[in-house]
Amino acid sequence: RIMRRQGRGGAIVNVASVQANGGLTSCMAYAASKGGLLTLTRNNAAALGRDGIRVNALNMGWCSTANEHALQLSLGQGEDWLKQADRASTLGRICRPEDVASAILFLLSGAHTTGSVLELHPEHIPGMLGAGIGKAK
Repeated sequence: RIMRRQGRGGAIVNVASVQANGGLTSCMAYAASKGGLLTLTRNNAAALGRDGIRVNALNMGWCSTANEHALQLSLGQGEDWLKQADRASTLGRICRPEDVASAILFLLSGAHTTGSVLELHPEHIPGMLGAGIGKAK
């Protein structure tokens, strides 16, 4: 409402999750909420576009944070879980908080897009069955 009232346009970035595409059965409610957030992103993009307000989403994957470290340890993973996760990732490492910040800044910077979902999960490429499997020689 504030952006509309001020009449200067703006940008909104919603932070979703790769789990919006299905998710783990142990995180069903979380996955459903993130799927809903993607729908909300697209609906708001359509509703607010004429006001110059861009609405996009960042669809995050695995990110190395203090909370993720604690979670991995609680699940019985060793202290080296991050090295293992990085090795399995297509780009050689899973996301870090600075990757998330850079992606959000890109979407806020004036990119001429609305209703878009930026995929930020190098450990999971939609449509691919497995990272590193069947590499071209």
